[in-house]
Amino acid sequence: MLVSQSTREAFAPIRVVGRLIAFVSVVSLGLVMLLIVYFTSTGVEEFTESVRFSRANRKPSNRRRHWYNRV
Repeated sequence: MLVSQSTREAFAPIRVVGRLIAFVSVVSLGLVMLLIVYFTSTGVEEFTESVRFSRANRKPSNRRRHWYNRV
């Protein structure tokens, strides 16, 4: 006996996964575009002399110094 099935029914689960992948791709591209618009509209803050001197003259902390936290 020969059993046949339509291709629409046979590939239905694969079609759902493909649509899910496409949806996630479109949403992630939209979020990346929103991040780009946000960061280009806010601009970068200038690094002023007062900030540099205030960081250089601050008191040393009492935290333990680790190999990854050396100054």
